[in-house]
Parts: sequence; structure tokens; C-alpha cells
Amino acid sequence: SFAPNFAIITRATYQQQMAQSYTQAAKVLGARPGRIALMHVLPNIGGALITQFAIILPRCIVSESVLSFLGLGASSEQPSWGRMIAVATPYMEEAPHALLAPILALSVVTFALAVIGNAQRHRLTPAQKRTRT
Repeated sequence: SFAPNFAIITRATYQQQMAQSYTQAAKVLGARPGRIALMHVLPNIGGALITQFAIILPRCIVSESVLSFLGLGASSEQPSWGRMIAVATPYMEEAPHALLAPILALSVVTFALAVIGNAQRHRLTPAQKRTRT
């Protein structure tokens, strides 16, 4: 369900990069469109895609957990943090650790994915490379 977001971001950044003077110069020099896309455009849109991935992946995980908590997610045989939270909720007064563990794991994973995605975006963005040197 989040795939259209990637398509919109990819298309918009691709069109933006194709309008830049360096891609126009590559066309004039006779570079094929595939080579221009691979060698010039892809490195410049990588940061935007990594950022989008870092935003969407934690959303996907949380969405699946919410659906599993409500009983609408994966089957009951498959492990899910949402199902673990739902099962532990009636026992939260007697065993709060049973509820705290999946909530903490879900929070840590989603936060870690966001931090890793942000670090990768900074590493892959060409403008960031130029300003650091």
C-alpha cells in the first residue's frame, strides 16, 4: 500500500534531475538515456529514496502491529508484536513486563530504522559529500 509513495517520489526526483544542466550536457555528448539514468541520475535520487524508505518502513511495521493487535493482521500462528501486545494486555496488572517487552521492542526497532535511514541519507546524498570536504 505504500508503493505509490515510492513511485511518486522517484518520478518527481527523476524529472527534477533530468532537467538539470549536467544531464542535458550528457545528452548533447551522446550518452544514452539508460547510461544517464544509471551514472548521473540514480546517485542523486538515492538520498530521496533512502529517506522515503526510512519514513515508510517504520510505518509499515507499526501498521502491521496495529492490525495484528486488532486481530486483522497475520494469522495467529505467525509471531507479531501486535498480537503479543494484545495477548499481554489482560495481564498488565499482574505481569507488566509481558506487555512492556513487545512495546519496547517495537519502539526500539522503529526508532533504529529511522536513525539508520537518516544516516544513510546523509552518506548517500552527493551534496552532503561536497560540503564535508
